[in-house]
Amino acid sequence: MGRPLNKKFFGNRNVGVAGNQTGVNANSQNYADDRIGGEGVASYGTIVAGSGFTSTPTVTFSAPNIPGGVNVAGTAHFKALSAAVAVGGTTAYPTGTVVGVAGGATFTVATLAGSGTLSTVTIGTTANLTFATTTLPIAVGTSILVGGTDTVPCGLLPSTYYVSASPAPTATAFTLTDTFANAVAGTNNLGATTAGATTDLTFTTRSGTAPAGVVATVTKTADGDYTTFAATPLATTNAVSATGLTLNVTYGLLSIAVTQRGSGYTTPADAAVSFSGSTGAAATAVLTTDSGAVGSATNQENAIVIYANTSGGGTTAKVGDIIRQVSGRRYKVKTADGIKICALGTDDTPAPAGAYIVATASNASTYYVTKLTAHKATLVYKSGTQIIDNGATAPWTFDSTTNGRVIIENA
Repeated sequence: MGRPLNKKFFGNRNVGVAGNQTGVNANSQNYADDRIGGEGVASYGTIVAGSGFTSTPTVTFSAPNIPGGVNVAGTAHFKALSAAVAVGGTTAYPTGTVVGVAGGATFTVATLAGSGTLSTVTIGTTANLTFATTTLPIAVGTSILVGGTDTVPCGLLPSTYYVSASPAPTATAFTLTDTFANAVAGTNNLGATTAGATTDLTFTTRSGTAPAGVVATVTKTADGDYTTFAATPLATTNAVSATGLTLNVTYGLLSIAVTQRGSGYTTPADAAVSFSGSTGAAATAVLTTDSGAVGSATNQENAIVIYANTSGGGTTAKVGDIIRQVSGRRYKVKTADGIKICALGTDDTPAPAGAYIVATASNASTYYVTKLTAHKATLVYKSGTQIIDNGATAPWTFDSTTNGRVIIENA
């Protein structure tokens, strides 16, 4: 049959994820994932968050397609995508307030809702207001009266206010760039402008009826990291005196940490991950590469990929593991349907005991391999633009089409 193939091309030197198994007859069928081809999963990248989960999904990792392979396992991590206000809080929150929820996600108060009556706020730091010709010192404890109207839609206060403090002239007008609805105990810097001049005021207290001012919307400021989702609505924490805001959080995929790399995968698509209640979340497997340490579980040498019909009937070929070479055209193969000695052919739907191996030429055209020796492959056209005659031979490798070589499909 010509020079036989080195058994390394069947994954014979590979060690499974659990290390070498003992008491195994290497000339018999494979035990677990020792001596098979394929790879494990090094990581998952190209993360797509999806449109959002509201409850923790079930995460499923696809099984390897080479018989005896071990399933990859991992932990999915999720991040907050957005939040809807469930309860706006019992006290008004200033816009810009950052609140947090369990798991590390944070949100910033974007808009407020409701209305109320506000009469005064109190200056917490000394500031100067510059009028057309006069610089007026505003001392700590000075009250600023709301002018125009006392009915204050939260976030929509009148634009004109009045200072009432000695030696300030009564009813001297100035404007603020933010709203008194945001002035609560704590530091609340609001820009003040008069005659083109600007200063900052810090308010500490207010009197009158507080605006209803509950939170209407929030925007995300930090993702957080979650493996499970707490029941919503989630209570929030914040650095101001406002209380009661709760949020319904929506989550998206953040990353996948591989905890068991698995074995027997031939392509990244074979190691796909899926999520229940799919929202478009996705991640792409990155397969392991050989470490070069023969005899180590870190080294998964590529093996010839064969498709064989090992069933008792039908024409379905499944990816298989070559146990041994019988001749240049016949191999003992194990698939999910069983073990059988199969002969190479030129049909994607072989009869029982039929099989095929695929080679790719330099122009990406493909060929059935009808005979394989240590250095040469006998080829029959399969697809693409044919550049190799039927029955011709070509040197073969696993990774290069230079110098007239063809690549034998391998994993």
